Formats: sequence, structure tokens, C-alpha cells
Amino acid sequence: MTTRRRRPLIPLGLLALLSFGLGLVGIQSFLETTGGDTSPLNVVFGAASLFTSGGLLTEPELPWQLKVAQLTSPAITFWAVVLTVLSVLGDRVRMSRAHSLSRHTVVVGAGKTGQAHLQALAGRDLDVVVVDADPAESVVSLCRTERWTLFTSDFMAGWSDTDERARAQHVLARAGVKSARSVFVAAGNDAIDIELARRISVLAALDTAVTTAIQVQIDTPELCSALTSRQLSLQPPPGAVIEYIDRTTLGAACVLEVMAEELRAEYSTVEESAVTSVVVVGETARGRVLLSVLDRSRVARELLGLAPLSEHPPLHARDFDSTVALGLGDSDSTLFLVDDDLDAVLRIAEQWPTSVTIAIAATGSDPYRLDLPGRSGQLLVVDPDVVMQTPVALKNGPIELMARLIHADYLAKHVERHGKLDPSKRSHRSWDVLSERYRESNRDQARNFSAVLESAGFELSAASGRASVALDPALIDRFAKLEHQRWMNQERKSWLASNKSLPSDLGKIHADMVDWRELTEEKRELDRDAIRRLPALAAVLGMVVTPVGES
Repeated sequence: MTTRRRRPLIPLGLLALLSFGLGLVGIQSFLETTGGDTSPLNVVFGAASLFTSGGLLTEPELPWQLKVAQLTSPAITFWAVVLTVLSVLGDRVRMSRAHSLSRHTVVVGAGKTGQAHLQALAGRDLDVVVVDADPAESVVSLCRTERWTLFTSDFMAGWSDTDERARAQHVLARAGVKSARSVFVAAGNDAIDIELARRISVLAALDTAVTTAIQVQIDTPELCSALTSRQLSLQPPPGAVIEYIDRTTLGAACVLEVMAEELRAEYSTVEESAVTSVVVVGETARGRVLLSVLDRSRVARELLGLAPLSEHPPLHARDFDSTVALGLGDSDSTLFLVDDDLDAVLRIAEQWPTSVTIAIAATGSDPYRLDLPGRSGQLLVVDPDVVMQTPVALKNGPIELMARLIHADYLAKHVERHGKLDPSKRSHRSWDVLSERYRESNRDQARNFSAVLESAGFELSAASGRASVALDPALIDRFAKLEHQRWMNQERKSWLASNKSLPSDLGKIHADMVDWRELTEEKRELDRDAIRRLPALAAVLGMVVTPVGES
């Protein structure tokens, strides 16, 4: 039982002391009046017996203290028993409820990062199970308001003990990890958190129906590197992916890709070409990461044939005053990324030319908006650690970003070969209006890349200044066949989602549901394109394709 769960017993204990005191005074007075034994031991025994029987005294002239004690003492005993039972059974009740859920979200760890994730989930009518040994009062209050399941057993201690490990695995299983829509682990940088991440991954792998990513957020680049170097030897099930995320890098990438797209969609006056310059302000470590991710994003967009985020390459300024020396014109629309410097944010908002359309500041606060009086745009202040929790990125994390790029490349390649898109084809629509079926197909393709690479002894690993290996035509063909098989499996899955069984003629599902050898060369080329884009997609996330073991 945690300290926080004992707090309801404190006022009850004080009431018990008060009732016991009234009982002592009342019993003493009653015995003196009736000529009974007034020895201290007899008086204490009489006061204590009030908590079990109420004293069984019915004389009309009882002292008022004794009358009050006869009423309050049994009531206090009753509530103490109730609270004790709830305390003992509380974990089991919460676990039972969590175990009955499906397609819910499990958040393990309610520290700073976990709380930011929970705040993002609030108000969305979602089933959420929160697991934390000693949650803050704000987390307890949020769970009560949202009617979420809060499980507070201290199961993360004692990993060196075999029994404790078995109990932890049982707890996580009962928390519904296997049937969850997504599992968010706000992990730290010590051995316990590594073990926790490993055990949750293994639990999810027990159920091959898991289809969403397990996002294990890691605080330090060193630990992220250790995890991505396969030290945990994880074996995710088919259709599942376990992603180890350097949250600063990934958060920055999502600022550039996801938030910019959402802002453009929200403000109809902001077009793709509206941002002419992107400026990173500040010289902190995260500021340098933002600049690096900007550069990776620019290269990846060029490789994919996508329009750049801005007309010009990203710029860097040490501070706000240094932005003047960059020579930005008054007609420029600038996207600012300001790291942990609210003063710079406000100065930009107050002093920059009125043509500023969007400014995004990466700070340590919760997301909020500031109106820019007399200007055409707004200032969005958002932490890259929190930006991952936007609705569009919440479910699939970096898979969402890769899926968008895959679809954009698919459309660009079709226009390149045929001159235009076919409006009658539902797959030829932009991501914003694309049906969930096709979106999920793109996500599935992104999830499958690791398995495709590993089949030939390759993997995705942190770039660290290295370049991706070149994929020769023979490898591209080999991987393309696997991609075609994955697509056929995904099509079968989509069909069975609304039909009881597969048709005898798979052509009813799609004309290309045939063996690779029966595909036309044009259709084969689509699968080859999916493999050729891999280095560019890896670049977006700061990864490269390398032989297994060279990470």
C-alpha cells in the first residue's frame, strides 16, 4: 500500500482517537455513578469494547460522552473494515477491469513524460489504464475525472528476484497490454526501466493480434543507441513493431512534419508555399538537434520528390538579436523554432514584421496559443516532447510520418509515369481525405520494413554520420517480392474485416492478388519503388540501412 493510499485512514484514525477519549470519560463517569469498578484497566477495556459491541448499555441516564461514543465507535469500526477490504482488493478490482478492456491505451509510468501523454489523452472518450507505483495527486485527480483505471501497485521494484519478476509480468498482463490499442512506456535510463520495457515487449509478443506500436521513450541518446543495437533481442510478432524513440529527435521531426501539416489544414490562408524561411533560435543541445532534424527532413523530402518545408534551407541564430543579421525580408513568412526561451518567443511575437504567418516555439511548457495582434498569423508554443501526442501522431507515432511519406511518394511516382492522378481511384486521394483502409495499408508497409530488411541480414540503425548501404537490383527484387506478399496479406485482412471468409477467386478482392510471377512489369515496379524509397524514409528518422551487427 502506498503512502497516498493510506491518507484516507488518517482522518478515520483521528475520529477513532476522539471516540475512544469520549468513551473513556463516559465509562469512568458511568462506573462512578453506578458504583462499579473504576480501575484504569476496566475503564480502558470498557472504552475499547465500544468499537465492537457499542457497549450494550441501555440505561436512560448514561453520560452524554458515552452515548456519543456508543454511536461513533461501531461506525468507525465498520468504515475501517470497508477501507481495509477495498485497500486489499483494490488492485485486484482495478486489474480485473483493465483485463476486460480491449483496444485501450496503457500508459506505464506517470512521471513528467507520462503526465504529458495523459494530458494529451484527456477529453477524448478513451479507455486508458495508468500504471504507476506512486502517482502524483494531479494524476489521481485526472484519472478520477476521466474515469480511467489507475493501478498503483509497486511492481517495478525487486527485478532481481524471480518471484517479483513473475508478479510484474502477471500485473502487466492483467493491465491489458496484450489487447491494448497502444502501449506508452515513459521509461527512464536505468536497468529497471530497460527490464520493464523488455517485459512489456515480450508480453505484447505473446499475442499475434497486436497490430500497433509499442512506444518506449528513452531519455538519453546513449541508452537509445544501446536499445537500437539489439541488446534486448526482441522478437515482435507479425504486424507489430517495437520502436525505441529518442524523444527529442523524434519530437522535433514531428514538429516539422506533423504540426506544420495540421496548422496548414487549420488555417486555410496558410498554403504550402507560405513558409519561406525556417529559423532555429538558440544554442542549446535540443536546438542543435532541431537543426539537424531540419536538415535530415530537407534531404528526405528531396529524395521523395516532396515540396520542401520552406523555400530556403534552414537557418540558425544564436539568439533573437542574431535573427536580424540573417537578412530576412519583411515579406517573408517565417517558421521559428525557439528552444527553451520564452523571452525570445515573446520578442518575436512583439517585434517581428507583421507578415509572420507561423511561429512554433519548442519550450518546456504545455501547448498553448498566443494571438499576434495586428498580424496575419498566430504563435503556437509547443514542447517537442509533447507534440508526439497530437491526435494524428498519437496512435502510430513515427509510423504515421513514414506512412504519409510513403503515400506522397506513391502519388508522385504515378504522376511521373502517367502525367496525372486518376480521380476515380480511392487510393489516389491526398492523405487528408484518404480512407482509413488505405492509410492503414501505408502504415502496415512502414511497419514491415524492418522485417523485410532483416530477412536478408540488414536492419535500420542510428545514422551516427554513416550512409545507408546501396541496395543492388537483386536485393531490390527480393525485397519487392516480400512487399508484394505483405500487401496481399493486408488486403486479405481488410477483406475479412467486413466479410466472413475469403472468396475462392482472390481477384474479387483486387486484380493484383496474384503470384509475383503473374504481375505485370508496371505493378512489379510499384513494389520496387517501395523498397527504393527506404533510405529516404530512414533519413527522416535519422536512421540508415546497415548490415545486422554494424549498428
